[in-house]
Amino acid sequence: MRYFAAAEARNNFIAATQNVQSCRVYLGKVQFPYCTEKEMSLMNETLNSAFNDIQTNSTLKKALDVYKATHKKLASLLQWFDKVINDTIIKDLDKANNEIAKKQKQLREERLSLMKKKIKSELGRELKITYDEGDDDDDFENEILALEAEKVDDQDELPGNNLSEILNLSQPDGRQPSPVPVSKLAPIPDKDTLFGDVKQKLDEYDNTRKALEKRNNLQREKQQIELQVIYVTFIVETYIYIYIYIYIYIYRSILIEFWNGNKK
Repeated sequence: MRYFAAAEARNNFIAATQNVQSCRVYLGKVQFPYCTEKEMSLMNETLNSAFNDIQTNSTLKKALDVYKATHKKLASLLQWFDKVINDTIIKDLDKANNEIAKKQKQLREERLSLMKKKIKSELGRELKITYDEGDDDDDFENEILALEAEKVDDQDELPGNNLSEILNLSQPDGRQPSPVPVSKLAPIPDKDTLFGDVKQKLDEYDNTRKALEKRNNLQREKQQIELQVIYVTFIVETYIYIYIYIYIYIYRSILIEFWNGNKK
């Protein structure tokens, strides 16, 4: 019975450590202040040691201490994630949503302005547009409203709302780890670490754009040169044909005159 209980616990612990490792891979450059690779490696070693010696209570007691310590670190890691999301990511997301909503409105105004100018120039009429707040067919306005509503929807999906539920799962001795005071949590990473070097990404985009423009210009110049070569070749061949025709005509005239002279 002890063996089967230990095997089930071991499988669950292994799945948990794999989830932490997958999370580390997904987040890339973000360094975990808790549950470091060294700490998770100790967790795996403890799992194997306890499973190989499940009959010795002292070994299991040492393993339990490691499990409890790892559980506290995981709880702190979840708190840290919650802080990073709320203090950095959500704020930047709200700012980006506001900017997108403004740009959508500007694009809509520009679109309507261009439509008016086009109709004025093509049909000679003034286009009058009556904006209806309740017009569900206006795709642009629907997009804007959806973007503005995302801020409210996002608040309901914040990890912090479910954090207490996560911390309450499978607590050692029926107790959850005491939350770490926010002031004592590890510092949150800077934006370059979270989102990457924005300036570098912009420079890479600009370099790619310039490379594409250069390639297009080279192809355009190559096409122009090929067209010029074709044109020059056509002109030269035309002149050659003209010269040959003139030469044949003159030669034929000389032969005819010479032939007529011999007859006389």
